[in-house]
Amino acid sequence: MVDFSQKTKRVMKLSGVIAKYGFDELFKRGDLEKYLPGNIKRKYSDKIDEINACTFYERIRMAIEEMGPVYVKFGQMLSNRKDILPEELIVQLQKLQDNVEVEKVDVREKMNLELGIEVDDYFSEIEEEPMASASIGQVFRGKLKNGEKVVVKIQRENIKPVIEADLEIMKNLAKTLENYYEEMKKMNIGDVVESFEKMLNEELSLSNELRNIERFANNFKRDERIHVPIVYKHLSNNHILTMEMIEGFKITDKEKIVEIGKKPEEIARTGLDLYLVQFLKHGFFHADPHPGNIFIKENGQIVFIDFGAMGRLYPNERELLINLIIYSLKKDVKKIFYEFLKRNNFKYEKNHNFIYITGSIYRIVWKKSKGR
Repeated sequence: MVDFSQKTKRVMKLSGVIAKYGFDELFKRGDLEKYLPGNIKRKYSDKIDEINACTFYERIRMAIEEMGPVYVKFGQMLSNRKDILPEELIVQLQKLQDNVEVEKVDVREKMNLELGIEVDDYFSEIEEEPMASASIGQVFRGKLKNGEKVVVKIQRENIKPVIEADLEIMKNLAKTLENYYEEMKKMNIGDVVESFEKMLNEELSLSNELRNIERFANNFKRDERIHVPIVYKHLSNNHILTMEMIEGFKITDKEKIVEIGKKPEEIARTGLDLYLVQFLKHGFFHADPHPGNIFIKENGQIVFIDFGAMGRLYPNERELLINLIIYSLKKDVKKIFYEFLKRNNFKYEKNHNFIYITGSIYRIVWKKSKGR
């Protein structure tokens, strides 16, 4: 149950941001306005002149940044959805990957309380300032007594009630958008938010992420193209996750790829192959693959990080994907259509991962068949 006072407080904050960037019509049309006291409602004025140098999509990105971690995370997820969003918006959403406000935390005290340990018994050093600040948690560099470099992910304080309130607000906004904007209805924005809610709730458990890493590592234990970070279970719990420090660079850094003697197209092909293995062989895949979550090591190995959001495909879904790839390569449109008709009793509409993967693989295979 979402706390009413928390939701009201969040609506008041978000309404100011939305009005600031000229999107207050969303609140005026939707069900959210009833939560706002009169003095906030009077602040609904068109302030677009203050930011008239910015494009529409820039204003969306700037508003998301001010709304907080949950909205930033949602923007990150959408930054991969070229199937439903215009390119101009995708470009802006991709800028959200490293723009989350730092939250002060006493790392040693937090670990002492959460894990019941004396940090100095295990760590020779640990930094107090985060090396990265993400939507759900922050990451701190450290070094164990044995010299191994690690990172410690610490969940943000009191993040759960904020997330619950924000998700409720997002669902209301999605409903409003679908009711008043035909394009949003075609995008099924309500289903996208529902999928995001499920993913975010999974990410709130760092114990769940640890299990995901272990399963992923087991799936690829014989594949030298990929490296999976080592996790330290005795230094982890539901709010803290300690794992191997990955030294590398983002997969989008073409200059560094060339510098280590690799070709960008080779790395792209390897990345695609690894995803196909995840989809078609294991049915267990990394579901948040923005550039900030995929690194390249100096030896050319690909490294996925942030395993909070993992997707799953059932055997019948994997079988369908394989058939679609085969028929796409053969350019057999009739059989592609027949596959969907044959399986019309299977409820795909709620499996957004499946729908997105199907579309993505189909586009890739079609381009390859055309020699593009």
